[in-house]
Amino acid sequence: MAKTLRTSGDYTIKAGDGYNSGSGTNSITLDSLNVTVNGNLTVGGTSSTISTTNTVIEDNIIELQTGISASTNDSGIIIERGSTGDNAAIVWDESADTFKLGTTTATGADKSGGITVTAGALEVAALTATTGTFSGAITSTGNFVAGQVTTNDITANGSNAAVTVTSSGTGDINLDSGGDIVLDVDGADIKLEDDGTEFGRISRITSDLVIKSMGDNNDIIFKGLDDSATINALTLDMSAAGAAIFNSTVTATDVTANSLTTNEIASNGSNADINITPQGTGKVVVNNLSIDGELGNITSDSSNMDITITPHGTGDLRVDSHIGLKVQGGDAVADGDHAHIYAKDDTGSAEVYVRDEAGNVTKLSPHNEKGNWEYFSRNVITGKVIRIDMEKMVRKLEELTGERFIENA
Repeated sequence: MAKTLRTSGDYTIKAGDGYNSGSGTNSITLDSLNVTVNGNLTVGGTSSTISTTNTVIEDNIIELQTGISASTNDSGIIIERGSTGDNAAIVWDESADTFKLGTTTATGADKSGGITVTAGALEVAALTATTGTFSGAITSTGNFVAGQVTTNDITANGSNAAVTVTSSGTGDINLDSGGDIVLDVDGADIKLEDDGTEFGRISRITSDLVIKSMGDNNDIIFKGLDDSATINALTLDMSAAGAAIFNSTVTATDVTANSLTTNEIASNGSNADINITPQGTGKVVVNNLSIDGELGNITSDSSNMDITITPHGTGDLRVDSHIGLKVQGGDAVADGDHAHIYAKDDTGSAEVYVRDEAGNVTKLSPHNEKGNWEYFSRNVITGKVIRIDMEKMVRKLEELTGERFIENA
């Protein structure tokens, strides 16, 4: 049978001396299946102990340390674990001004000073933070999204697992190093891709550094700025076996090539020589040679060295202009299988001579110092030297025969 106890004022139930006397020892026990309080419930004292299987609270806010003027103690929730291990704790560390989550040997009775919490694991579907400092490793089985990550090491979570850093949309990925950026790849390949398609590769093959264009017949182009204008400094033409195409001049100490196509070869320095030297017994082959210089000299590189010009096969050596022969100090020296034509001073005039292989010398230019027609020959076999004033001899012959042999021009 239900009963109602009604009073017109406050109603106090006190057991013994009560609580506020400081000496009360008695208790009040409500023994019922359900106890309902239709109003606000205020509980004083030093502790509230609820020994129920489940505690259901309708309130959406739980406030700890209500009414405190200044806090010097840690506060939070401690979960008793019995013999399983240290208690679990979610604690606000007042001295560090931060939350700590982990395990502790403290209980709900520890209210003074700081509570020591050993950091524990936290598993969440998503974690959003403004900043974060991690003293150990971060392990993620899914994606890790952060506005900024400060760390000394990022390691894949799993054997042979890849690490992927992906920007959002068209955003960039910036690597800003106060020192060097070191790319250490055990596979020896750095692959460059565009939307999943590889277009370039930097590799170490044996001990060589290899830069490779991965597209068929795709060139490697070195670009730069010349007075703010973009220029192609060098193009390596992959469709032409890697032919190098320079946009401007090439300056080098030495050039070694199987084939060189250019409009001009200039020495690298004032008055510097240009040397073209074949390898071993190889030859320098020039299909068409034009010498355009102040003197146009071709000079041998060593003392008394010959300069030999040899036509190919049965071809002739043709000179489509005058040939000037500089006066020599004497006759040509012996040279097997060769005859010589040269200029030599004869009484103050440069005259043309020929010397056969045997050493016989004959003057070709038929004029002496008087302007008369002259024949000169020296025979090394007989030792005879002949110098004949041919014009004088013909005049005498005309006198004897009465015929005329010399026709005036």
